[in-house]
Amino acid sequence: HSAMEILYLPDIYLYGVRTSIMHKSMMDAIEQATEFCARKGIEVEGRKMGVLTHHTFHYPNDPKNYLLGISVHATATKIIPDSLLMIPQGKYASFVTQSSVRAVRELLQEVKFGWLDQSPYTFRDLIAYEEFLPEPSPVRYPYFLRRIYIPVQLK
Repeated sequence: HSAMEILYLPDIYLYGVRTSIMHKSMMDAIEQATEFCARKGIEVEGRKMGVLTHHTFHYPNDPKNYLLGISVHATATKIIPDSLLMIPQGKYASFVTQSSVRAVRELLQEVKFGWLDQSPYTFRDLIAYEEFLPEPSPVRYPYFLRRIYIPVQLK
């Protein structure tokens, strides 16, 4: 994967659909989220993002172990306040990878015990986000090109 960098993200509002990171058709969740927003008149910003939690890794066979969706304009908070996930603004350790989505747990452990422990940063929250980047078709599950964001703060 690419070199680690520290990036600042603004608040991002995500409308997501629960799916499984182990399922070949996981990207259908993006279409479902986009169609839902169109029906509700929600303005889509269009970043395709997934949420990696302990649930994603500890329950690999759970059919709803992963939240995948699309970023929406903050006005969506007035329309569907309980259905949005807010990715909070702040500093994120970030890198680009095309490793398997199924291998992301190992990748994050590598970051923790390699880069993070040597850096002046520590986790701000035990969660990570991934943004699916445009890539030439056909996209090959599970090797999506994506940017990983890990919330960090100074130690």
